[in-house]
Amino acid sequence: MSKQSPTNPHGSRKTWRDVVRFGQFRRSEDGAVAVEFSIVIFPFLLFVAMIFELTINYYAQQTLHEAVYKVARKVKTKQITSSPNYGEAEFRAELCAETLLTLMKFKCNELIIDVQQVASFTDLGTPRNQDGTVNSAGMGFAPGGATTVNVLRVYYEWPIYVGFIALGNADHVSKGSRTLTASQAFMIEP
Repeated sequence: MSKQSPTNPHGSRKTWRDVVRFGQFRRSEDGAVAVEFSIVIFPFLLFVAMIFELTINYYAQQTLHEAVYKVARKVKTKQITSSPNYGEAEFRAELCAETLLTLMKFKCNELIIDVQQVASFTDLGTPRNQDGTVNSAGMGFAPGGATTVNVLRVYYEWPIYVGFIALGNADHVSKGSRTLTASQAFMIEP
């Protein structure tokens, strides 16, 4: 029978002398739940953070796609045309006026917008700089006239809050953001 602890007369706690013996120390389960919890909590919180980050990124990407689709429809139907009174600033304001973009707190001045006439429906790709950012040289608002093939591309650097999540590309971790891309290719109606 073991000695009773002076702080606990019922004998439910073991004294240090009782635990010193290796056999009793090995069988002791005091604090096991705390140790198991400390082992499991970090991976669990990491998993929850990853799910939250991926969900926000997916929703931001879909929001940008929806806004670009709506604005591209206006360009296609000639509700928006290039004129001396309507340029890139007005087009940016039109794009940013989309309800979903304002709800997701996109910074409109950081949107990279490219509207241009192209020769055919081909894969234009994303022009990139050496550091992986979008090369905006030559981009602007220059839609063609009737029956021309046009492409509307919008890029946005969405911040990554959980930095070790690569989201499909290791470059995201180093620059701390993910490039969201939305594009529409269409022929302007006559």
